[in-house]
Amino acid sequence: MGWKLSDDLLPAKINEDYMMIDLDRGRYLSVNATGTVIIEAIVAGGGIDDAVAAVVKRFEIEEAEAREDVLAFVSWMREKGYLKDGAA
Repeated sequence: MGWKLSDDLLPAKINEDYMMIDLDRGRYLSVNATGTVIIEAIVAGGGIDDAVAAVVKRFEIEEAEAREDVLAFVSWMREKGYLKDGAA
């Protein structure tokens, strides 16, 4: 499944991390290196497996650990309304 960032979220990459502005709520969000890799995979049109592969490659960790991190981050992003289904 493809994902996209919410239209209310304005991302900006600063050095190696993302800073995002939630335009609807007036909040700033800082995303760490792992979140940045996940967001980049998502913005490129990838799904969970693509994000997991990107995290494994970037941080040289086990796939199970990467999958846990990706699923937790995606779940949090969806819960907050920052991540939507690509078809939506």
